[in-house]
Amino acid sequence: MKLIQKLLALLILCLCDSCYDGDYWDTGEYQAYHLINTYVDVNAPQLNATQEGVSISFMTRDANYYYSKEFATVSKKEQSEEQLLRFIELAEKNNDFFTWKEGYYTHGFNINKMNYFSGGSLDAITKGVAKIELVSDADFDKEHPAGVSLMDDVKLISYVYGDIVGKPISLKQINEAYKIKEYSNYTQQEMLVIGSELDLRFNSWPTLSKVHNFTVTITFDDGEVYSDSVKLEF
Repeated sequence: MKLIQKLLALLILCLCDSCYDGDYWDTGEYQAYHLINTYVDVNAPQLNATQEGVSISFMTRDANYYYSKEFATVSKKEQSEEQLLRFIELAEKNNDFFTWKEGYYTHGFNINKMNYFSGGSLDAITKGVAKIELVSDADFDKEHPAGVSLMDDVKLISYVYGDIVGKPISLKQINEAYKIKEYSNYTQQEMLVIGSELDLRFNSWPTLSKVHNFTVTITFDDGEVYSDSVKLEF
C-alpha cells in the first residue's frame, strides 16, 4: 500500500513539473505624483502583542483603501471613482504633490504570467495621531503601577511623514521616514501623517506582575478615539 502511495505521489509531482515553468520576479518604476500613493482608513485596526511590545496594524483585510491613479494602474488595483476622489481629497489635505519615479516589484508564474503585486507605494492612515496611550491593569514596575501611562518608557516605530510631506525632499529623506525613537521625542507635526503600522516597543520588561492586559488608546487629530486591549504574559 505504501509503495502505491509513493508511486502516485511521484506521478503527481511529475505532472506538476511538466506544467510548471518556474516563478519570476519583475521590477520597474512608475511615474508618481504623490509621496504617499496609498491611504488606509482607520476603520479596522488590529492589535497584537509580543514580549517586545504592542503593535497596531491598520492595514488589515477589512480596512478601506484609497490609491493614487498611477499606483492603482501599475498594481492593477480596482477601486471606485469615490475611492479615487477620497485619495485626491487626502492628498490635497496633506499638500502632497511630489513628482518622482517610485519603484515597484511583482511576483508571478511563468505558466500564465499571473502577477502577484508585492510592493511599490508608501502608505499612511487617513487621519493624523494626536496622542497614544498605553496602560496595564497590573503593576509593571515601581514607576508604573497599574493604570499609569507607560508611554514615557516606550519607543514608537513607524513610518512618519508629517514633517516632510508637502515639501521638496530628497530620496534620503524619504528613506529616513522610518523612525525609531522615544515616543516623547516625536513632534505633533510628525504625527499628522503617519504610516499604517505602529509599534510600541518596551524599553524594559516588567519587574512586578508577569501577566498584563495592555490597553492602547489612540486619539486622532479629529477627536475620534480608538481603544482596545490585549493580554500578554512575560
